[in-house]
Amino acid sequence: RPGLALCAGCGGRIQDPFLLRVSPDLEWHVACLKCAECGQPLDETCTCFLRDGKAYCKRDYSRLFGVKCAQCRAAFSSSDLVMRARDHVYHLECFRCAACGRQLLPGDQFCLRESDLLC
Repeated sequence: RPGLALCAGCGGRIQDPFLLRVSPDLEWHVACLKCAECGQPLDETCTCFLRDGKAYCKRDYSRLFGVKCAQCRAAFSSSDLVMRARDHVYHLECFRCAACGRQLLPGDQFCLRESDLLC
């Protein structure tokens, strides 16, 4: 549909012979599809993530919108092992008693007071 589509990046008509369709209703000029945060070009060689009509590279999408550790606030990588307490998620090394600092292991009893883990 070259000539009929409007670019989600610049708003201009796409007259080019090629366009990038990221979702059924969002299309870009090849040169306009870039990460909204860092500006990295997003093409067929990298993963593209959408949020509120904006495109992001994987790194920035994870940093901005991914689940973060309830203790250190860092994002998780795909290889991280995690511990969960209610709706909180922790790196294994961050799953510690807030009072004494002891690392809590699977099977340990603990309580969650507000957002603090306690052995």
